[in-house]
Amino acid sequence: MKRLGAAAAMTVSGLFGLFVSSGAQTENGYKLGLLLFVAATLSVFRLMKQHFDGVPDGETFDIWPNDDASGWLMVTALGVAGLVGLFVAATRDPYLYWFGLGLFASCCVLMLAVMARIFDLRDGMASGAMVEGEA
Repeated sequence: MKRLGAAAAMTVSGLFGLFVSSGAQTENGYKLGLLLFVAATLSVFRLMKQHFDGVPDGETFDIWPNDDASGWLMVTALGVAGLVGLFVAATRDPYLYWFGLGLFASCCVLMLAVMARIFDLRDGMASGAMVEGEA
């Protein structure tokens, strides 16, 4: 079921990319929309491959960090991607403006989720339950 939801989200992202490229006023907006469509299409094909290869559903999206170092590296990468989104939003193309703001907002949300995961790992509650022996 997790794969179906991810495929649906990627399909919506791909359609959004086609919408952006069809109404773009600059060449960069056109290229960005097509790039988003291609990335979404490749992601859906990857999900289909995992389904037909028999990969368990729990191994589909295991992107959360398992230690502090990889978590903070992920936070840094998301911060850089968010700043790139702000620079993209500063262009004159209105579609790039909304794409850049969307990228910035999604990076901020993901950064907060990754930081919550890091602090849960420190507290020993990453799986949602307390570690045995703690009160």
